[in-house]
Amino acid sequence: DIQMPETDGLTASAMIRAANQNCSDNIIIIAMTSEPLACYTNRAKAAGINVLLQKPIDIDNTCRIIKSAVKRRT
Repeated sequence: DIQMPETDGLTASAMIRAANQNCSDNIIIIAMTSEPLACYTNRAKAAGINVLLQKPIDIDNTCRIIKSAVKRRT
């Protein structure tokens, strides 16, 4: 979640990318926010987030996104 209290999703994603520089292309990061997507789109991309979803989550759409992201990586 983008708005977690201690380590928000933007910070966590940047930390994951920094810690895994040699293989970060193999890591898919999907984040969620309850705010309008426009508020975070650029910041999410800069933090290394692959997909940003807006809450409430649509399960079918989320499953399609995950399958698509994994398919692109294989």
